[in-house]
Amino acid sequence: MRCRLVPMQADKADFRLHHKTSDRRVYQVASEDGGRGEGVHPIFVDGEGYVTEGAIWNVFVERDGKLLTPPLGRGLLPGVLRAELIESGQAVEADLTAADLAGGFLVGNSVRGW
Repeated sequence: MRCRLVPMQADKADFRLHHKTSDRRVYQVASEDGGRGEGVHPIFVDGEGYVTEGAIWNVFVERDGKLLTPPLGRGLLPGVLRAELIESGQAVEADLTAADLAGGFLVGNSVRGW
């Protein structure tokens, strides 16, 4: 899968980033502004340059047997899979940058899986 880092065009306090809703404009605008091409999936970064999420999934990086995933305070949808992995101790919240993704990363959600 091809991905591209795209600036999120919404404040991290925007309610649409924290709740599953049919109002997807904030994701569509960010994807379009980032020049999303066919087959290229956006990974959003906040105003400080930290990774938040993808348009339809959460982002994870494996380090020392644990999955790291961006903290909710960065402005992202909690995600059912993400919550389950944190609750089970398989994942922990951590700030992630583009450099953290360079060695490989995972994306997933509870409907589509990994």
